[in-house]
Amino acid sequence: MNVTFIRENFSSLNLVDINQAINLSLKGDLNIDAEHYQNFTPLYIAKVLNAYQSYRGKVIYDIRNSIDKIENKPVEPTIKEKVAITISSLESMYSQREDKRFHDYGGVTYDFIKRNELMVFTKVLVAEAMEYGKKQNLDSKRKSAYKDAVQGTQKNLKTAREKKEETIRNSARNYVVQKWLLKYDEESFKQFLGKITDKMI
Repeated sequence: MNVTFIRENFSSLNLVDINQAINLSLKGDLNIDAEHYQNFTPLYIAKVLNAYQSYRGKVIYDIRNSIDKIENKPVEPTIKEKVAITISSLESMYSQREDKRFHDYGGVTYDFIKRNELMVFTKVLVAEAMEYGKKQNLDSKRKSAYKDAVQGTQKNLKTAREKKEETIRNSARNYVVQKWLLKYDEESFKQFLGKITDKMI
């Protein structure tokens, strides 16, 4: 009767699974009462095998999850690749140097310039950059107020005010990056890119 019960209700399990289920239940790994009280009823068997299937499913999930983490682990770029990425990023920035919507996302180029002391941050330059940043902030607030008027809300201007310092800082850094890029003609910038080494990134 028990064999028929297992065959009909747990056909996905083989003898190895059943032996494993018994061993795990006796060791207490299935978190069930393993005492059968000399009564191997279908109810007892179902309890053990259901617990085993849940246990096995979790083990399989954990294994697959571990494999996914290993397979999807980011590969650290080589030094050569890092240099190539930096050059590609700078080329992209250079091609947009005169764009009114120019933006140094994440301040990557600004950090590169400052780290390698490619510009002298004089008082005049800092003042110009901050003035530009304040102007951009005012422009941002004006646009936000216009959006609020159209949408019948105050959230855009509120957000712009909350981001005042961030807008000024980012815009000031954009100014510095653009000023640095604009001092190069295409040939001199190409020569500069050719001199970039791994120590600069």
